[in-house]
Amino acid sequence: MDYSAFDSFLNVDTWHTGHHYDLQRFYQALHRVISNPEFDPEAMGQYMRHKKNVAPSDHESAFPVHIRDLVQNAWAVKEYLKANGSSD
Repeated sequence: MDYSAFDSFLNVDTWHTGHHYDLQRFYQALHRVISNPEFDPEAMGQYMRHKKNVAPSDHESAFPVHIRDLVQNAWAVKEYLKANGSSD
């Protein structure tokens, strides 16, 4: 699965701040991939960690913490769509 839809979101300096416009960019990117049956929020998170050069052992700095939150958000959207018959 290609997660490059998130590149425009990740290329903004404030992507990790949780600012309204940053979250809007995240959800716009998520919208482009969420209906793909191969979409996996965990793989999305791994893609983001790789793209932002987050060390595998780093679990506490701002980047991995925010990525973890985004993964949870993606799971919530995916499960919501599944429960409502909007996605597989």
